[in-house]
Amino acid sequence: MSFTEADSSVASSIYPTQNCTWTPGLNPIWVVLHTMETPEGDQIAENIASWFSNPVAGTSAHYCVDPDSVVQCVDERACAWAAMQVGNAYGVHIEMAGRAAQTAAEWADGPSQAILARTAALTADICRRHNIPARYLTDQQLANGEKGITTHAQISRVFKQSDHTDPGEGFPSQQFLGLVQRALGAAAVQSVAQVVTEGEEMSKEMLEAINLNLTRIVNLLSPGVPGQIGVRHATPAGAVFQRLDNISTQVQELKDAATPGRANVKTQGSLDARLSSIEENQTTLINILTTIAEKKGI
Repeated sequence: MSFTEADSSVASSIYPTQNCTWTPGLNPIWVVLHTMETPEGDQIAENIASWFSNPVAGTSAHYCVDPDSVVQCVDERACAWAAMQVGNAYGVHIEMAGRAAQTAAEWADGPSQAILARTAALTADICRRHNIPARYLTDQQLANGEKGITTHAQISRVFKQSDHTDPGEGFPSQQFLGLVQRALGAAAVQSVAQVVTEGEEMSKEMLEAINLNLTRIVNLLSPGVPGQIGVRHATPAGAVFQRLDNISTQVQELKDAATPGRANVKTQGSLDARLSSIEENQTTLINILTTIAEKKGI
């Protein structure tokens, strides 16, 4: 079997390959990061994807990314041949142009940053669609089969089926995770903006779909923050209300710290304006989310 359109809206083209194993009943639980061990130039993604399409290659990945493109090679319902048995079975694999030997400084150059941005947007989209939390896994979590983001190096270390070390020790993992989380947050903002502009004309089904999307995004951004049935932050959008309540408390604590001995007194000047702006944004988001809940009859 093959596929005729990309699974992700982030992909710019498809180069289907038969170097894969079809497993339509198996849902991925990991996003696995690799480097291609190539230069970081444009057209590298297309070149490697073209190689993957050759049966002689005997290898593949779901996606190839270079500074200006994202190419899908393997349907996400299939196992790519990228990281031996365990890694292949449970991961969506992304090959980035670059090398495992790159230093942190080399990952900071223009082409690398463009690759990181495209890969992060793709990772966020995969996480959202497959309900994979936007977090790195520890070795124990990976061994336990928990959901999250990992690397070829970590899969090699934990399952001992290969000796690959990509994307390397210099890979900017925290920057990358921040980019993934920011991309997920942008998707939430887009959903909220749609409610703001079109909410009155939306059907209950449309609002329900948006609420589901918001809930999924929040949960992916805050794994391990459980909702409690009947508690406000459980409806709608999961831990959002809990986080907003925390913001409110922190804002007041900052104000109190800036005016010692005068609890609950607002300060003057730019600090107060900044804090007031945070409170206004918080209130606006709470009202929007509450409106969604009311329209759903929650």
